[in-house]
Formats: sequence, structure tokens, C-alpha cells
Amino acid sequence: MTSLRKNYILSLLTQTITVLSPLIVTPFVARRLLADNIGIYSFTESVVFIFGLFALLGSQIHGKREIAYCQGDRKKELQTFSEIFLTSSITSLIVLSGYIVFILLQTQYRIIYWIQVLELLSFHWDISWFYQGREDFKSLLYRNLLMKSLYIVLIFLLIRDTGDLPMYVFLRTGSFLFGGAILLWPVIFQCWKAKVKLNLSAVPGHLKKMMPLFIPQIAIQIYTVLDKTMIGVITQSPYQNGCYEEAMKVIRVMMNFVGAAAGVLMPRVASLHAAGDKEEIRKKISTGIQFVIMITLPMVAGIAIVAPVFMPFFLGNGFDDSIVLLQVLAILLLLLGIGRIVGSCLLAVKAEKRYTINVCIGAAVNFLLNLFLIHYFLAKGAAWASVIAELIVTSLMLYCCRNYLDIRVLIKKAALYLFSAAAMFGCLMVVKNYLVCKPLWELLVLAVSGMAIYGGILLVFRDDMTLSVVRMIWKKRTVTDKNGQ
Repeated sequence: MTSLRKNYILSLLTQTITVLSPLIVTPFVARRLLADNIGIYSFTESVVFIFGLFALLGSQIHGKREIAYCQGDRKKELQTFSEIFLTSSITSLIVLSGYIVFILLQTQYRIIYWIQVLELLSFHWDISWFYQGREDFKSLLYRNLLMKSLYIVLIFLLIRDTGDLPMYVFLRTGSFLFGGAILLWPVIFQCWKAKVKLNLSAVPGHLKKMMPLFIPQIAIQIYTVLDKTMIGVITQSPYQNGCYEEAMKVIRVMMNFVGAAAGVLMPRVASLHAAGDKEEIRKKISTGIQFVIMITLPMVAGIAIVAPVFMPFFLGNGFDDSIVLLQVLAILLLLLGIGRIVGSCLLAVKAEKRYTINVCIGAAVNFLLNLFLIHYFLAKGAAWASVIAELIVTSLMLYCCRNYLDIRVLIKKAALYLFSAAAMFGCLMVVKNYLVCKPLWELLVLAVSGMAIYGGILLVFRDDMTLSVVRMIWKKRTVTDKNGQ
């Protein structure tokens, strides 16, 4: 079994590359397509994403877990993959037919919807779940590095003005499809080489297991992707959707530090659950939550400080509302981070029913709040609705996972991290008032100062997780120095 720390680092790099590439091109694209075109893409993508969820029917979570249960049996892994991929192929073909009918009924943005057929296909071709279930994060890293590098180069070469929106959509959706092919065809070749046979009789069994996972996936999207759909329908303002989309891009990048931990923990917890090692599961989940709290609280405080400087510097003019949106959505870093850890725990130990109920409650709350808050507060209403809904879901999931947690220790650690983040916030407010320099230098000074203050406080109080990171870095430096000699 590979190192959990190594898997986290590889998963972190993989997810960072996935979301960082849009951030690299965002300042360039935002200044050429402008907020309205970004909003059009955001709205249409949210619609396509909902179709994609029905095409997948929970196959990604189901596949990741089932591959993890194979315990390294290569023949069994490939057979399980072929059955799940066949099941997904059938559901994807049905949904694709429905999507084409949907396009024919549209009078607005039809060419964009046609291009996004590629994105719908890429949902099916994306078999990251197979590699995650095998804990093969290195392959995912190499795929993403190649795919995103090509995407960035093409964006800078081909996007020039507001008339290039169809080309922008094509490059994004095409890159998703290309990335899926890189991972898919080697596995199909392995199945052919191992003479794995397609088993149609296994499809109903996998559908039965996927459906309980599909319901919470739909519910989750109600307070993620559907936000953008509801902003578009209720406000009829591409500008509001454009500001919301750009703020969410920043949050998604920050979430990679957290999402990587959840993605690594799920297959490991599934393996431990299969082995009946409850005590080790408790250690992994508690450590994961502590790590999330430690890194997200300073992020939330830092974003509150730097957002008024960062967003105009990053996006240029015309995205004024994105500043407040980023400050509100930053709260999701903490809530989503903890929620993903405990949610992964529930799914790994086959507590899908509890997971589904919790997520559905949050989805219902979010949908109802969106109807009211978006009408009065536009995109800011959607942001607050997401925060409230996620707070409810995370609280419910923590309660359901209480037997896998050391609550007293987590509260004690959370208090230390909260105090440190608050002290960092206060110090940065003072520093910011005395800074008179260009935005880039101001951001760098605030970022470095914030990390030094927060890390320094944790070292003074001898936080165990901070000390372990320092020891690990010091150990590697010592080894490097010895090798250099």
C-alpha cells in the first residue's frame, strides 16, 4: 500500500494543475471576452453539467470505491472497470439523446450548446475514478500536466476578442475530452490484453449500487452548479453570472489543497473498512479534519483582507461585484473542506443513506434560499445561500461521523487555529494600512506576512501538525545536504 502522504502530494499537484490552468488564463480571457461572455459560458456550462450528472449516475464514486475494494487484484480491477464503464456508456448514450433534443428546442446560445456536446462526452470518458481507486495518482498528474499545458498554449494563441467565445468553449471542452482519452485508452488496451469480457448481466447490479450515490450527487449540484443556472434564470444578467464564476474559480483553486486530502482518504478508508480496522479509520479522519481546519482558517481570513486588491488586479475592470462574492464564498473553504472529509468517510464505510439524507436537506435549503436571496441580492444572495446550506450539511455529517472522531481533541485544535487566524487577520489589517505600493507587491507582502504570523503562532504553541511538517522539511534538507557532500 502506497504512502498516504505521497498520495496526498500527488493528488494535490494533480488537482492544482486541473484548476490552476484556468486561473493562469483567466486574466487574459477576462480582458478579452469580458464579464457578459464569461457569464454566458458559466450559465450554459451549468446546464450541461446537470445533464452530465444524469449520464454518470454516481458511477465515479461507485467506481472509485469498488476498485479500492479489489485490494490490488489486477484481473478483478479490470473486470470491475469494464462492467462500470459499460453501465456508464448506456446511461450516457440515453442522456446524450435527450441533450440533443434539448438543443433543438433552444433559441438562445444554441451554437455554444452544440459545442458542449464534447463536454458531455468527456464526462463519460473521464475514468479518474479508476486510477484513484487504485491509488495511482502519478498517472493523473502526468495526464493533467500534458492536457493543461496544451490548453494554456492554445488559449493564448487563439483567443483575441469577444467574438471568440465559441472558440474558447471549444478549447475548454475539447481539452476535457482529450484528457479523458489519455487515461481511457490504456485501460481499454489492458482489458483487451487480459481478455476481459463485457458482462451485460452485471449492469443492473451496478445501477442498483450507483443510484443511492446519484441522489446525493444531484443534491450537491443544487448548491454548486445550479447556483449559476438560477442566477442566470432569475437575474437575466450575464454580468452577475460572470462575477460569480470568476469568484468561484479562485475558491476552486484554494479548495484543491483540501479536496486532495479527501480524494486520497476515501480509497484508503474503504480499504481499512474492508479490513475492519475502525481505530485506524478514526485516526485518518480526525487527522484529515485537523489538517483542513489548520489550512482553511488562514485562507478565509487572508481572502477577506486581500480580495479588494486581488480581484481588480487579477481580472481587470468590469468585475466589481466579484470582490464581495469572493469574501463571502471564502467561508466555503472551511465548510466544504470538513464536509468532504466526513462525507468521504460515510461513503467509504457504506453509509450512503445517511450521506444522502444530509445532502438532500442542504440542497432543499439552498434551493429555497436561492429563490428568495437571488431575487433581492442577485449573485451575493446565491453566495450566502451556499454558505448557509453547507453549514447545515457539514454539521449533520459531523454528527453522523461522531463515532469516527475524537471531538474533544478537534475542538481544542480548532480553537488554537481560530485564535491564530484571528491574530493574523488583525496584524494584516494594520500592515495593509501602512502599505503604499503597487498591487502585486502589496499582495506579496500580505501573503508572506500572513504565513509568517500564522505559522509563527502555531510554532510558539507547539502545534503537533505544524511541528511534524517542520520536522519533515528539516529531515529532507538534512538528507539532501548529506547527499550533496
